[in-house]
Amino acid sequence: MLSHDLPKQLFEAIKERWGRDVLEIQSNHEKIRTYHGKQTGFSTDYAAGVHLILLADYLDLNGISFGTPIDNTWLKKGRKFRDFSETWHWKYWKDQFARAGLHLVMPINHISEAGALRICEQSDLIDVINSCLRGKGTEYCGKCWKCFHKNGPLGRDINPQSNEIQNFLTKMPLRTAQHALWAIQLMQLEHLVPHLSDEFNQSLHWWEHAYLPGLELIQDPWKTVVEERTRKFLPIMERPQLLHQVDLFPDIPF
Repeated sequence: MLSHDLPKQLFEAIKERWGRDVLEIQSNHEKIRTYHGKQTGFSTDYAAGVHLILLADYLDLNGISFGTPIDNTWLKKGRKFRDFSETWHWKYWKDQFARAGLHLVMPINHISEAGALRICEQSDLIDVINSCLRGKGTEYCGKCWKCFHKNGPLGRDINPQSNEIQNFLTKMPLRTAQHALWAIQLMQLEHLVPHLSDEFNQSLHWWEHAYLPGLELIQDPWKTVVEERTRKFLPIMERPQLLHQVDLFPDIPF
C-alpha cells in the first residue's frame, strides 16, 4: 500500500524551514486508467503536472519543471544512450506544452539519480528527503526497490535480502540499470549479483557527475541559474564518452 506520509513531511519542512508556500492539490488522477481496464497509475510521464497545467494562468506560470534525470532522458529505460534532444519524446512533448503556452522545463535532464542524491546530501532538508512510498509516519520501509537504490546509497539502513529487492536484482534486464549498478557497487553488494560481474570492471563514480550537453535543453531564463547551481553542487563529467558508451543488456529487447 502506497503512503504519502514521507512526502508530506518534506512539504511541512519546506514551509517551516524555508518559509515557502507549498500548494497541495488533492487528486485521484491516477485512477483514470482504471476506467479503461488498466492498472492504477499515471497515463504519461507528465500526468502528475495536470494540476499545474490547469492552474497555469491563475499562477501566471511560464513553464513547468519535471525532475526527470539522465536515467530517463539521455538513457533509454536507464540502459542505453541516446541523443535525447533528437528523440520523438522530447520534440513531441515540448511542442504539446508550447501549444498550452508553457515551456516544458527539464532542470535535471543532465543529472543522474546518483547526482541528485549527492545534491540532496548537501541540503538542510536531507533528514526529511525520502523517496520511499511505503513508509509510515517518519519511517521508511527499507525493503522496497526505491529504498535500495535511493536510501541505501545515502547510508541509510536497508534490507537487501527483502523479497522485492531480491526479485529486482535477479530479474533481467536489471531495472533502472545504470543507476542500480552504481548503487550496487557503491554499497559493495556485488556478491548479490554474480550474474552481473562483468558490469563492475571499472569504477562507476562518473555516474555522479553532470552531463554538460543537457544544459542546452534548458530554456532561458532558467538555464543560467541551473548551470550555476549544477557547477556549485556537482563535478562535470570529464569523460562524457562513458555515458555515450552505455549499452546494457543489448541482447534483451526493450
